[in-house]
Amino acid sequence: MAILSGASWLTSAVLPGSLDAAWVKTIAAAVGITLGFAVTAAITRLPERLAAALEGFPGLCDVTR
Repeated sequence: MAILSGASWLTSAVLPGSLDAAWVKTIAAAVGITLGFAVTAAITRLPERLAAALEGFPGLCDVTR
């Protein structure tokens, strides 16, 4: 939600008066959703990346369970 709010603020700052409020909100929502997907994908892959990073250290951390 914070990302969507930030994207809305940024879009409003970059495009003042060039689009009506509905279009600004639509663009901001699209940006927010895209950023949300990117953040979700990164968070989802964290255990995978951590396991790869710790592969050379057996017994240190088992993140695959």
